[in-house]
Amino acid sequence: MRQALSLAIDRGHLCHTVLEDSRLPAHAFTPPGTAGYTARASSQFDPEKARQLLAAAGFPGGRGFPALEVQLKNDAIHRTVLEALQQLWRRELGIQITLAPLEQKTWVANQQAMTYQITSSRWIGDYVDPNTFLDMWVTGGGNNQTGWSQPAYDRLVAESARTLDEPRRHELQQQAESLLLAEAPIAPIFHGTRVFLKYPAVQNWEPTLLGLHRYQFIELAPPATR
Repeated sequence: MRQALSLAIDRGHLCHTVLEDSRLPAHAFTPPGTAGYTARASSQFDPEKARQLLAAAGFPGGRGFPALEVQLKNDAIHRTVLEALQQLWRRELGIQITLAPLEQKTWVANQQAMTYQITSSRWIGDYVDPNTFLDMWVTGGGNNQTGWSQPAYDRLVAESARTLDEPRRHELQQQAESLLLAEAPIAPIFHGTRVFLKYPAVQNWEPTLLGLHRYQFIELAPPATR
């Protein structure tokens, strides 16, 4: 059922039509181009397959599907996205969900205690490597607040962390991410982006994945060369 729900998310519609900003559809959890890695696996909008999976699980056309509550942080972006998702799932799968906006303290506490059916969340990488995204979902991980546990995934992530050969390391990460998307304990929706303005005279400044800069190397061009 988790995979059916993920396949029924039109991420392009949510980003380009609902939000109408610079966010990018997230078809995998690791942002594309992270340290030379882009996931092969991809969660694409496929409502027909989603309906087939739902029917195979015993809920054709959404009939008999249990009531679901989605807990969300009480802010405009979360509410806008999840209200649109509520409509998508009703239209494509015939299922009903209710939204439960929560104050920050309660929202965080419920995630930590895993007292939810579905919850919204976000993650910003700590460093520029796929591991900062994939390591989240290992069994017993401090940020794994889903209850999902998959020994094969744990092994792939652990082996990639101790592998020095980069192509081999990325291949292990590819396998791990494929497993994550197939079992769908999470459903990535969008990747955040940064928008910036740069004055032409500023030298040695380039955008970085985490928005961190070594300002001791940044300078203004001399007036004669501006």
